[in-house]
Amino acid sequence: MASRIDPAWWSFEKSLSDTIEQELAKPKHRERWKYTRSTKALELVPNPVDHGTVSVAPGIDLDAQLVNAPEALTPFLHGQELTTKVMRDGESLALEDLSGPLLINVAANATVSITRSEVQSSSFIWIDVQDGAQAQISFNSLDHTALWDNLNIVIRKDAEVSLDLHHLGSPLCRQDIQVRCVASGANVTISSAASVLPGMHLDQQVTVQHQAPNTSSQQRFHTTGSDKSKITFNGRIHIHKDCPGVSAHLSNKNLALSDSAVINTKPELEIYTDDVACSHGATVGALASAELFYCTSRGITPERAKQMLSLAFLNIASTGPLSDAAIEQFKRALA
Repeated sequence: MASRIDPAWWSFEKSLSDTIEQELAKPKHRERWKYTRSTKALELVPNPVDHGTVSVAPGIDLDAQLVNAPEALTPFLHGQELTTKVMRDGESLALEDLSGPLLINVAANATVSITRSEVQSSSFIWIDVQDGAQAQISFNSLDHTALWDNLNIVIRKDAEVSLDLHHLGSPLCRQDIQVRCVASGANVTISSAASVLPGMHLDQQVTVQHQAPNTSSQQRFHTTGSDKSKITFNGRIHIHKDCPGVSAHLSNKNLALSDSAVINTKPELEIYTDDVACSHGATVGALASAELFYCTSRGITPERAKQMLSLAFLNIASTGPLSDAAIEQFKRALA
């Protein structure tokens, strides 16, 4: 079902285009786009037209969107329509044919699966996970297509989301993920494994907001970088005021497989309440010489030893129904 609604419940003092531009000029968003030019990502949004009236369907929290990731509203400037879909218990959805912005409502207490193994140049997806629901979301980006991914997830009371990501990088690969835990018992687990090929790019910007007490999040990102690859990770945990009982943990680990790999990583904690359990950490390193020596002393060639150790590192963060296909691609990439 497609919706194009001029919402009376929302008005801009300026045009949406000016509002997005004004928001992106703020220091917080300039930092988010520090290592990837926003103009290059915006160019990946198809079919720009002179659209006089901006239409955005209800179901998207525009206030939150403008604060957290205003650029995700770009397709509506281009006249694209928002498609909405309700997923019920036991349903699966493959997003290979996704065209235009999509809003998915996961029904209360439903267990669903959402997958994507082929990508287009840009995607704008909103997922609202209702009370008690469980959503497994698995995205592979393994075909080197220039990509700008926008994923916005709202998790409600006692709902659970597992998000599994795999990447090989591309000439431009930008992934913006916004997760909001808005009611008690909301839980999200994010796992990402990426082996960025020579000369390729991967920029992951992830924000998890805990806006209710007794919510939890676990994030694990493992990435390897080859010759002249460029990798950026920015992960932020934001715990709002009056949200005790939150458990939030973030780990970002990177292996530079070449001296020419560029790796930027910045985990962040922003906490405005007491009685929480939080941790965050990031590492950038190379394969351990002792481990390589152990393998070669057992008759394994240096190239094979490097591949084995790199795959073991990536396998720790590789989960979900698309993980087997990703590991096979990683094997070839690291051969």
